[in-house]
Amino acid sequence: MTTEPKIEFLEAEPYVAIRQKVSMAEIPTVLPPLISEVFIWMGKENIEGNGAPFFRYLSMDEHSNLIVDVGVPTKTKVNGDNRIISRAFPEGDYAVLTFTGDYKNLRQAHISLDEWIIQNGYKDRGVMDDGELVGCRVELYVSDPAAEPEPEKWVTELCILIEKA
Repeated sequence: MTTEPKIEFLEAEPYVAIRQKVSMAEIPTVLPPLISEVFIWMGKENIEGNGAPFFRYLSMDEHSNLIVDVGVPTKTKVNGDNRIISRAFPEGDYAVLTFTGDYKNLRQAHISLDEWIIQNGYKDRGVMDDGELVGCRVELYVSDPAAEPEPEKWVTELCILIEKA
């Protein structure tokens, strides 16, 4: 189940993450364990989180390999280390919808949001990151599968940074 998409202006928000290159097929096995690794690092560094863990999709190459930040928003900007990076979600207008259900069905929610963006005269907005133009497509995992064992009740918020086409 998905909510109707809407546009929300979001302020810039810092986060810490592990940046990972993965194929589409690897997402369900490679990326989720990185969330725990980020939380463990935050605990050791006494860094307070400020929201749900997320995957931020930055880019896709010609072989359909993705560059993804797996992270957690923080209350303030902090320094990372060799493994953990410190970045921020860019300020701006985001197309947002909430999806309730198993993560394996998120693809259709992304397709619906992409169609809504185009139909309403918008497009993805790229931003510079270390000299590269990247996107800001985010899956915020509002539900914790460890606390909610029923996948059909998992809540995920999809957010895409947009601009007028």
